[in-house]
Amino acid sequence: MSRLLLLDDHGYGDKKTMYQTLAEEFGIDPSIATTMEAEFRSSFGEAMCPFPDTLPVLARLHARGWRMGIVTNGTVRVQKSKITVTGMDAYMSAIVISEAEGMKKPASEIFLRAAMRLGVTPHEIAFVGDNLAADVEGSRLAGMVPVWFAAHDPEAAFSGVKVRSLSELETWLLHGA
Repeated sequence: MSRLLLLDDHGYGDKKTMYQTLAEEFGIDPSIATTMEAEFRSSFGEAMCPFPDTLPVLARLHARGWRMGIVTNGTVRVQKSKITVTGMDAYMSAIVISEAEGMKKPASEIFLRAAMRLGVTPHEIAFVGDNLAADVEGSRLAGMVPVWFAAHDPEAAFSGVKVRSLSELETWLLHGA
């Protein structure tokens, strides 16, 4: 399991390469790796579940009038499925998906499109993400306030705003931003 997690890189690893490498390392027929990847791609979105505090925090922020959005890399089919299955779509005013936009994070333009769809300027946005390069650096270069969601590495040193949970983010937004 630890090898799988290492190859997957917390969801950022290339799935085709991951399954091919596992098949090679375990002496499994390569066609099984192709089947595993296809199964992953067809069912991934339906298997998502948010962190326990995600929906309550989003609901409270939404009730206070906060405009929220999502900027995500991936295919429209998978990302829309993930967002809908988790229930986050109910609280979003903008959803920007890389495949539909023809660009990926960390490109500044994808962040700027989200700001435009939210009807705010970039400096009014606290962009929360779990990937230092794609989310934190990308949003910073677009003029937003980057917030690193460090749930996977809560003890890592970081000089900017870092939260370990959505509840911690909510506290920061309401009292410390």
